[in-house]
Amino acid sequence: MEQEYLFILEALESLGEDEFKRFKFCLSIFGHEYYSHIPQDKIKGSDRISTVQLLREFSGREAMNVTIKILEQSNLRNTAFRLQQKIASEHNQIIIRKIRKDYRQKYMETMIEEYQVIEDKNSRLGESILLNKRYIPPIIIKKHRWQEDDLHQIVAGGNKDLDDLNQRENLECISIGIDKLFEPNEHGLLASTVVLQGPSGIGKTTTLRKIMLDWASGNIYEKFDYIFYLSCKEMKLIQADTSLAELLLSNCKDPKTPVSEILANPENLLFLIDGFDELRFSLDYLNSKLCSDPHEKASISCIFNGLLRRTVLDKSHLLITTWSMAAEKLKRYLVSPCSFEILGFSPKGQEVYFSNFFEDEQQAKQAYTFVQGNKMVYSMCFAPIVCWSVCTVFQQQFESGQSLDENLTTSTSLFVFFVTGMLNHCSCKQTAQKHLQSLSSLAEEGMRKHTIVFEEEQIKKHNLDAENILALFLNKNQCQEGTMSRSTFSFVHFTFQEFFAALFFVLEAKPQSNANLIKLLKDNQEKTDGFLTATVRFLFGLLNGDTVGFIQKNLACKVDFQIKEILMKWVMVSATKNPPLKEQKLLELLHYLFETQDVEFVKAAMERFTEISLSSLPLTVADCLALTFCINYSYKKHTLHLQDCQLGYQQLDVLMLGIANCLYLSLSDNKLEDSSVKLLCEGLKQPDCELQSLTLYKSPLTSDGIKKLMRLEKRIRQSGRRLIIIV
Repeated sequence: MEQEYLFILEALESLGEDEFKRFKFCLSIFGHEYYSHIPQDKIKGSDRISTVQLLREFSGREAMNVTIKILEQSNLRNTAFRLQQKIASEHNQIIIRKIRKDYRQKYMETMIEEYQVIEDKNSRLGESILLNKRYIPPIIIKKHRWQEDDLHQIVAGGNKDLDDLNQRENLECISIGIDKLFEPNEHGLLASTVVLQGPSGIGKTTTLRKIMLDWASGNIYEKFDYIFYLSCKEMKLIQADTSLAELLLSNCKDPKTPVSEILANPENLLFLIDGFDELRFSLDYLNSKLCSDPHEKASISCIFNGLLRRTVLDKSHLLITTWSMAAEKLKRYLVSPCSFEILGFSPKGQEVYFSNFFEDEQQAKQAYTFVQGNKMVYSMCFAPIVCWSVCTVFQQQFESGQSLDENLTTSTSLFVFFVTGMLNHCSCKQTAQKHLQSLSSLAEEGMRKHTIVFEEEQIKKHNLDAENILALFLNKNQCQEGTMSRSTFSFVHFTFQEFFAALFFVLEAKPQSNANLIKLLKDNQEKTDGFLTATVRFLFGLLNGDTVGFIQKNLACKVDFQIKEILMKWVMVSATKNPPLKEQKLLELLHYLFETQDVEFVKAAMERFTEISLSSLPLTVADCLALTFCINYSYKKHTLHLQDCQLGYQQLDVLMLGIANCLYLSLSDNKLEDSSVKLLCEGLKQPDCELQSLTLYKSPLTSDGIKKLMRLEKRIRQSGRRLIIIV
């Protein structure tokens, strides 16, 4: 209504003085005929603004009609016509805005319906898991520099930013909420492109789903009219040319979607691009054509290039998730991105996850207490995928009346328990064996060919025809191309593909499997992208006698023991490489040995190592557990270089368990404060400790801490044992 009075004022201001006098004269003479009862003496001395005020006061809702009629009576028909057009246009705009608002509300309701529930392969038939019940806010921190982190820290069992419990709690205090990712930076600048990176299984996709749900519920990002979720895994399956507008139309699931009107205001749009790393084998930076028109048909590569490089909808906002290993490649496509790292759960978040997972409060407490007592498993539980797998295994054991298994010490044992339980739950032993072999051969082919999406023909080729097994371990995606559609499949999580691929080589020997295994080991050592690291770690874990026995007993599978000889030979060759293995590859190898939990295997392997250098490599508690395990079971006494490894109290507490088997230990340039002195003194005083040299250059020790070490050094040397402590 207020807008109409402004339109009347604009019309009167467009009149000349004589025209305005004529308008007022006609208003005083004919106004009463049109329900306007303005006193003549008030009209006579009024200017344009006061005339509008009089019309508002005495004509109310009829003010517009009165004005138009009086303009016509005053022979000012052009002005009356223009005023009518303005009113009609405004009314149309109101209707359009209402339609847009109604459609936006409908879209948001559709998104709530789609994103409020998550799929849990372990849930009972017909049961749904609410995202808000299962979702735990992860730790998200600003990433101040682009860097490639270890892709598979999740399976290694640790994250340098989360390893120290105190640091994890501190990070929780500065963690950024999902509603703050597009806030102004320290310079007051708003980023239009945000990257959320992290290793596999850390919760990137779930975080995007939560953002979508919270926006649709009206809780966050009200500044965006629309948010669209684009899965790179699904997008790369589209082979025919399409347009961005058509992609969004299929995303909306409503053929009447006013896509053109939505795209007309790109500054109000946010695209959630999930899994850039899925495109790393198909997106060509140099040769791909750049899309510039959202309605133009083009290849998926061209469309994504256009979105990322801002040649299409350049004012829109992007939130992109990627594995850490693909971050460097992604950087080439983006202009001034703001980067964040998702680090998984805080200690409190882990506990809340267990509490939410189990309906029985006592079971939740028992499961979490068990995990806290297992350093290796606990160090892996910052990752949601591990938390879910651990809880699922425990749930199976609770339901069957079993006690929690003490052998659950490595990522491999965790997945063996999980997969075995799920297979036996759905089929008999003989059928389970067949399904296990089929899943393993499919996974191995995928790892060998760098493929994570499988066509229906491949599923049939590997004899995966049981619907319940497909539903348990594989996601089925329907890919629409024009009037045709086709089904594609992917493992429920990449970690399962890695596990099953490793299992392929352990099950009874197959033609060419040994040759493929040797090539896999060679490729893993030569490449730095981490794509095969977890598969190799699972391979070593499957050498464990208890694990093999468990598979044979519960799934009636035959196992190929020749693999152990191949892996031992590979370790021996790796240990004697010249030049020696780089720090990261050496650490990976130590994790492989730890994963076996096979003392004799580790003893034989460690024979080839005398000097171990991991300097300048941030070490987690899990890393230190693996290192200590290998040193403890070595026949040799080792020289250990751990300078600048970001070691703190927690890591040192673990390392002291292996100090007896070291002759020389360098801990220079670490975060070892006086609280660590007590640990060092206790380790050095062990009767079987033969350490001869301890270096602590550039450690933030106080003079009191240094004095304690010097006094201990003196007492040990007086006892006849050689020891030099350099501070």
